[in-house]
Amino acid sequence: MADEKLYSWKPEEQDVFKNITVDKSFKQKDQQYADHMAFDQNRKDAQKRENKDKEAENGINIGIDEELAEKREIVDANMPGTISVFSGKEKLIRSAKYTYVTTEGDRKVEKKGSRTPSRWRMKPILDHLNALDALLDKVVDLKKVEEIQNEFRQICLSCEKYLRHRNPWTDEGKARKQMVQDIFEQVKTESLRFSVRVEQLSTKPEENGLKTWLDVLRDVRTEKFEDGVDGATVTIGGAGTSKVYIVEKNGKKQYFKETEKIPSDDYDVLTSEAISLAQDELRAYEADNRHTKKDKEDFSSKITQRSNALKAVMDCLKYLFEDFDSIGDFFDDHRDPDKIMDGIVKVLDDKEKELKKKDTVLENHIITLRNIIEKKDEIGSVYGYVSETLHEISKKARCHDIAVSSAMIKENADLSRRNVASARMAKLLGLNGEGHNLIADSKLADVIINGKTMHGILMDEASGVVLSNYSKHSVFKTRYSADAFRSLLNLQIYDIIMGQVDRNASNYLGAIKEDKMTGSCEVLNITGIDNDMCGGVLRYSDIFIEGKSGYNRIRNIVVDNSFQPPAIEKELADNIMKLTPEIIHFQFCDIFDKDERRALIDRLSEVQKVIKILKKKHQDKIIGRTDKAQWTTRMMEFSKVVGERMRKDVKDANDEEKRLMDDLDIRKNDKKNEMTQMKYLKEKAKIKNRVNNIKMRTVNLVKSKCYLRTDYLFTGKDEIHEK
Repeated sequence: MADEKLYSWKPEEQDVFKNITVDKSFKQKDQQYADHMAFDQNRKDAQKRENKDKEAENGINIGIDEELAEKREIVDANMPGTISVFSGKEKLIRSAKYTYVTTEGDRKVEKKGSRTPSRWRMKPILDHLNALDALLDKVVDLKKVEEIQNEFRQICLSCEKYLRHRNPWTDEGKARKQMVQDIFEQVKTESLRFSVRVEQLSTKPEENGLKTWLDVLRDVRTEKFEDGVDGATVTIGGAGTSKVYIVEKNGKKQYFKETEKIPSDDYDVLTSEAISLAQDELRAYEADNRHTKKDKEDFSSKITQRSNALKAVMDCLKYLFEDFDSIGDFFDDHRDPDKIMDGIVKVLDDKEKELKKKDTVLENHIITLRNIIEKKDEIGSVYGYVSETLHEISKKARCHDIAVSSAMIKENADLSRRNVASARMAKLLGLNGEGHNLIADSKLADVIINGKTMHGILMDEASGVVLSNYSKHSVFKTRYSADAFRSLLNLQIYDIIMGQVDRNASNYLGAIKEDKMTGSCEVLNITGIDNDMCGGVLRYSDIFIEGKSGYNRIRNIVVDNSFQPPAIEKELADNIMKLTPEIIHFQFCDIFDKDERRALIDRLSEVQKVIKILKKKHQDKIIGRTDKAQWTTRMMEFSKVVGERMRKDVKDANDEEKRLMDDLDIRKNDKKNEMTQMKYLKEKAKIKNRVNNIKMRTVNLVKSKCYLRTDYLFTGKDEIHEK
């Protein structure tokens, strides 16, 4: 068969499959498919001959020759169209009716025709991707490795057949063809690595029963870096709970972080983890020969004091708060490390006053904490350590809450891998590449140092600044380019698909160009970072519901709890439409479990429905990536609404201040009230502080005016939760 030839494969790649026996059913399908293609080609050849005869007779161009595709403008595509029947039994070829414009002399004329849609031709690829997915859950059995390798081979053959087909005319078809090309290259590479990994497994039979084929594929998709091997160097670039390793190879610098799972919400576990870090610090100190024996003894005593003090404080928190949501709220109100202990003691005192009878445990907690506070000058490092550790624990509590309650990620799940999934989806949607990555790129990686293997992710460094914290320029002198505005809308649509619930103003960066002459700056583009709070079992219908701590609030391009974008990048829309459930399962099977993949498919399919409506009824909302004039127009409309909203907020704040001040003056002048001057000044300061907070919030909204503030444009909500 002609199709048996691996047209674009290298000799060493062909060797991998030379001894594989192809199932007869596959051969029959291949032969059937080849017959279909031959039938279709004969029809096209006959049409071409007929067109040439007409051209010779009339001297006009009315053909549907492939070479004329670039000269035509597709007016309408009615997919999937009619069904043609071959052999009188099976549905073999779906033809799509369309209308195209061609030239007859000096005028354009509409013509009708039909062709087989690309997505129907993708069916063999999708079928084999499905078959591969079904095999991945099976336990590794080297006697049945041919099944997996045969599916790899069939995917490649199906991709080749698709790619040899005539070039698609529509942008959506071109996007689909590029995806098939990417799958083809990916599967070729992974099949070779898979074969090598299977050969390694054959030398370690004791591991065979401990792995599934999915584990093998996950290993295949993991990059390996060993310090000092193949020119790679690994150095420590961070410390503490967020240790980062700098990996350099071939002149490229990347950052490696070990696997991070959802933090525990158990007091005892968090306490023991914090204490173990102190013990690690002690061991490192004792191993350093530069310190004397007395220094080591003193440091050991200090570590013991730290651990005891931390345990005492955690026991107090456990006594006071039933869950970590309450702890998160407490730390939001006590951000100053020097006041954390005082705040805890005050809560304990208040609780003691509420009790009708004495509580011995509570009294002991108060005494213990007061002793720590009184000795803070004597053991300052212990006091500071406890305060900082409590802040870290509160962050872990908040992380657990967002991941489990908002993103609906399962307990003990790996969070770091979700950054990798985010980068993969960005690539699938065409958002990464061409000189700018909308999502910071990352991939699965193992790093080996001194023979010890660490599992985690390898990340590219993201450039830019956190716009909401950027204070070098006045917010009113910071402007956004059309590209930055387009990127922000892309980021919001992307976040809906991924179920990303933590895109706060600190989780994206802006590349900035400064103008020293005018003192202003321009935001050139946007990059999303910290993309780990995504990919849970959150369904599309749940995304826009505000969850605990203000999360699950992707409301920026939403009206009446539905996704209604003001504009969408045409290339992004085409790339969204090309994705299928089979592609999602194949690309994310090593990161998301089946429930998470189904939820991802649900979110994707709902966005696809909206895009279909836009393409039919609101073509003006679909704007090409390079059409800067259109994006600038949309941005100006947006900026006008934001400006009006800002002015309204400031006016409302001023009106509120006047009303409160007038009321305060009335109460002060009322002789029955007996308001002292001190109380009057305190009340006045409270009003000023409240109004200033409202105004500052308005300024912050403008500083981050694109991402979080687009809900002013599309939802009209008055109360926005800043996180």
